[in-house]
Amino acid sequence: MKKVIWKIVLLLCLTSFSLYGAQWNDLKDGESAEKILDENRKETKITKIVLGKNSNLKVKGKNTKGILVKGSYFQSKVNIGEGATLDIDIESSDKDSSGISFAEKRDFIIEKNGKLNVKNLFNGTINSGDILRQFHSSKEGKGILVRGVTVAKKFTTEGNTRIESSGAGIGFDKTTSNGQGEIEFKKGSKTFVKGGIAGVFARYNNVTFEEGSDTTLIGGAYGLMANKGTIKKVLK
Repeated sequence: MKKVIWKIVLLLCLTSFSLYGAQWNDLKDGESAEKILDENRKETKITKIVLGKNSNLKVKGKNTKGILVKGSYFQSKVNIGEGATLDIDIESSDKDSSGISFAEKRDFIIEKNGKLNVKNLFNGTINSGDILRQFHSSKEGKGILVRGVTVAKKFTTEGNTRIESSGAGIGFDKTTSNGQGEIEFKKGSKTFVKGGIAGVFARYNNVTFEEGSDTTLIGGAYGLMANKGTIKKVLK
């Protein structure tokens, strides 16, 4: 009889772990979580990051290549809800790294009053050859070179964003077709991006600044490099 009871208790413990221990990347309204990434010089792969209203997620790590969000089209998403905060602070030892990469052809969304803070600092040396590789490539995303945020389709923010990276602040994935990627700073958003090479690196893609957005882009070479930049007046 005792053996049966112990089996039941163990099963309940394992069920509890699977339901709650693995949900750091899917928070309900008001929830908080913290994740320490493995020091294995690899990406931490997940299918989504969804933060409910006023939730808070902190991610830290050393000797990591950051977070890779990838899955099926309908399953995978990145959505920082109203008043929610995603804070990523990593130190990478690989030049081909990004604080967070969203590899699906869906929008990376920061809702009104949502907050995204990303810091990706490189523990090493970036040389002139690494930088030239960014400009000689015929396609976006070949050689990520220490990014803060990488997206495959669209980055859109109505909230507050602060990104600091040794390479580029925001850029596109190697799967992004030229001219099909977009970064959009919407009305009411407040953004500060600082990259060692470029604030926003989108030389084959498009960047839109809506009237009423507050955006500061700083880079060692370029604050903004884009195929097309648009200042869009918002209809009242």
